[in-house]
Amino acid sequence: GIAAENARLGEELKKTTKALEKASRRDNELRDQAQRMEAEYRSTQRKVEIAGLREALGQVLLEHRKNLPDPRKYKKQETRLRKHVTETGLRQIHYKEQLRRLKALEADPSSLLKDVPEAQQDALKEPLKQLLQRKRELLGKLVSTDEAYLRALSEQEVMLRRVQDTLATYDDFLAEHLLWVRNTPVIGLDDLKKIPAELRALLNMQAWNEFGSNFFRQLSHAYLFHLLVAIMLLAFWLRGRVRAALISASEEVGKPAGGNFSATLKALFYSVLLPIAPTMLIGLLAWQLKQQAEVSAYADALAGALSWAWKPVYSLLLLRALACHRGVLEAHFHWRATTIQRLRKAINFLLLAFIPASMLTIVLVNVTSSGLAGVSLKFSFMAAALSQSVFIYLVFHAEKGVIASYLQQHSHNFLRRSRWLWFPLLVIIPVLLIVLSLMGYVYTSATLLNQVINTLWLAAGLVVLQQLAEHWLLLSRRRIAYQAALERYKAMAEKKATDHQPPEAEKDTEFTEPKIDLVTLSKASRKLLNAAILITAVIGLWLIWSESLPALGVLDTIPLWQHTAMVNGVETQVPVTLGNLLLVVAIVVATLVASRNLPSLLEIVLLQYFHLSSGSRYAIRTLTGYVIAATGMVMVFKAVGGSWSQIQWLVAALGVGIGFGLQEIVANFIS
Repeated sequence: GIAAENARLGEELKKTTKALEKASRRDNELRDQAQRMEAEYRSTQRKVEIAGLREALGQVLLEHRKNLPDPRKYKKQETRLRKHVTETGLRQIHYKEQLRRLKALEADPSSLLKDVPEAQQDALKEPLKQLLQRKRELLGKLVSTDEAYLRALSEQEVMLRRVQDTLATYDDFLAEHLLWVRNTPVIGLDDLKKIPAELRALLNMQAWNEFGSNFFRQLSHAYLFHLLVAIMLLAFWLRGRVRAALISASEEVGKPAGGNFSATLKALFYSVLLPIAPTMLIGLLAWQLKQQAEVSAYADALAGALSWAWKPVYSLLLLRALACHRGVLEAHFHWRATTIQRLRKAINFLLLAFIPASMLTIVLVNVTSSGLAGVSLKFSFMAAALSQSVFIYLVFHAEKGVIASYLQQHSHNFLRRSRWLWFPLLVIIPVLLIVLSLMGYVYTSATLLNQVINTLWLAAGLVVLQQLAEHWLLLSRRRIAYQAALERYKAMAEKKATDHQPPEAEKDTEFTEPKIDLVTLSKASRKLLNAAILITAVIGLWLIWSESLPALGVLDTIPLWQHTAMVNGVETQVPVTLGNLLLVVAIVVATLVASRNLPSLLEIVLLQYFHLSSGSRYAIRTLTGYVIAATGMVMVFKAVGGSWSQIQWLVAALGVGIGFGLQEIVANFIS
């Protein structure tokens, strides 16, 4: 027992020693990485300060950002590191506890020999004492080694945090400047002469034939690929059954009790399954292209294009499945046939125009020597951006677009009244990005176009989510009304049976009961739903555009005017920049949105959890609106350089305005 335990402890000591050496090496590697990254960051800062945002520096910054390590890798390392720290700490406590018990055992080892005959005990005491002493030494070394290991892990954690902080700062710096720097030359008429050479590189039949022969030669041994192809063919075969199940789920809609929301969820599930097979084909080809022993530039380019394509293709096919005949939009959400037809037309246009143009752009980046500076690439990007502009026209046109019926139903809506402003702006955004790419800002235009597309996907997802929630509310209200009608009918039948009234008296029978105000419930639910959608939209927009937000830091270097402010007790001229002005616009928009939605949301919460009169709710709603508006105005004046001595007069004026508002509230209470 003790000898075997000592052998096990010896092995543990060897493992811990090796882990300690590995942790020390890893600490040195992280330190070197941090120092290299910090040196590169300082060097890049100096280059930007000296050269400014010139074209020659644009490609350098782009390469630097492309070569930055993935921050998720360090996040995973940090998680593993914390796990090792926890395990080592617990193991050290366990060894210390063993060491404490061993010291007590060494003082009186006879308890270990109680099952041994007395004649043999004297002969075994000395070997036993040596084994116990060896165990104590091993435990002591294990405790001290674990302490050293914990220190090494702590130092490694510090270095890992240093690398992560440097990486985040460096990435923000590059993101701040990359969108403002030209990374390719401005396109001119002479550049059109480069197109034939670029097309010859793209249509190099010898290279494509070599790629094709290598690909098909490799397929003879790609057994996993054959298995996945069989699964994909099975998925294609099952599409018919999934389509039939989708139609069957749509037929369950319209039951009198309204308890068919599960049918809508089933229809959504089947709609999600429908695009899997064609998308799987794209992903499978991309995966197999990367499995070749020697991946050529053409294979790598095509694999990259296919790897990008499967996500938008799946999303578009999912939208088309939702918009299919007797699908979710038609049978469950009750969209008009013309609206669904227009949506299908817009989706098909993107599948036939945007996807091929974008894939061609990715291939051109990899197979032509010009890279981002290629003229053909800019024209393919132009085609992709123009297709987005046409798609926006097909969706958002007030008379011919997908949302036309919505705007007609809400003729007094702010969205319809302001369509002259937002519709041309939406259509022209991709066109402006084309102009940017022709001016040499290819990275900027591609990044912004990608974020515009993600914003459109966010809008589509929110529309589906909002329609799903409204459908559930409608079914819930229908079920409540149906149950209330059944209860009234049952009560009247019981009263008739009790009173033995003749049939002629049924008309005079009155049955009063507390009724659920479905109109109030509907309004409150819609307000709550709209508030939830708004919050989700804000979070989604932040996640989508957060990559470009650091670029707005450059606006803080553009002064508009100056104002006097106290800095460390000294009057100093502080500039108000273009960034401050943009912040003012954001504050005004946020204040308007909050003042229109938060008071109503607060009223719904009060209505649900507190029994307050309508006058009390009105007072709270009004005061909340005043507080939001006053806070927004103070923040606006503060952002443009207003001092407290100036703002306090604004606060006093707002106080007078709120006083008049309170008079109105008191008058409502009295009335």
